[in-house]
Amino acid sequence: MRGFRTLFLFLIVGVLAPIICNDKPLLLIRDQHISFPFLNKVDYNESVKDWTLNALIPFSPGKSDFTNADYKSPFDIQIGTLFKRHWLGTTLRGCDVLAGIISGARFALIVGFFSALLSLIIGFLLGAGAAFSSDKMF
Repeated sequence: MRGFRTLFLFLIVGVLAPIICNDKPLLLIRDQHISFPFLNKVDYNESVKDWTLNALIPFSPGKSDFTNADYKSPFDIQIGTLFKRHWLGTTLRGCDVLAGIISGARFALIVGFFSALLSLIIGFLLGAGAAFSSDKMF
């Protein structure tokens, strides 16, 4: 049962990766207008905002935080607030390690799903070909 819970947690984290780790706000309310900046690829103006709902991990995978670069550990002094902290540290370029792990879970799920689908299609075609080319009836 524990294995199913772990697999389910892995699946949820992989599917919700863009919502869990993102440097753009999930919800932005400005002048009585609601928008979702994390869905858009365009940048938004950070200086003018009324209310935002930020992601759980406020760093995107692969984006550099040069103020906390050069392998900062979670226990080092990091520049930023408590909510904008690298909980598993950073890489040499300043990329957040936890955001990279969550993004990697997403790509692992995508690769696993498509490889299982490909093996299902190949197995079905080989099995159907073997069944139709048989000389004997069962």
